[in-house]
Amino acid sequence: IRNIGITLKQKRVVVNLAPADLRKEGTGFDLPIAAGVLAAFEFVTVDSLAGLHFVGELSLSGEVRPVRGVLPLAIAAKAAGARGFVCPAANALEAAVVEGLAVHPLRHAGELLGWLRGEVALSVETRGSEHSDKLISALRASGYRVSFAEPSR
Repeated sequence: IRNIGITLKQKRVVVNLAPADLRKEGTGFDLPIAAGVLAAFEFVTVDSLAGLHFVGELSLSGEVRPVRGVLPLAIAAKAAGARGFVCPAANALEAAVVEGLAVHPLRHAGELLGWLRGEVALSVETRGSEHSDKLISALRASGYRVSFAEPSR
């Protein structure tokens, strides 16, 4: 957060990832935690986060790095009625498979701050056949097995 030009008044922030019995692993929580901290310290409004689902790893420089398992998270976001899914740009094509879900790709945490404040526009990835080759590559790179089948008649 410091590397996007924000200085927090407090030196220490406690983030509660309750419930304790639910297993949490990986770096995909970095971006949603950062968004929550920005709202908690009133750098963005809480309303700007409403209906958005976030996933992504943040480097110390603020770069948003790709994470594994974006497709099932995007499917869950759509099922939960999310108005948007914010993810690393490198994962955007994978998430865009989900029909009817607006995918907002990020390259840097500074883009998130500007977008939530309404100062920056993010591109929106949506489902489309023109992305098929890139999508298949992204899915395979994420460890998914891809196969094709004709629709049943």
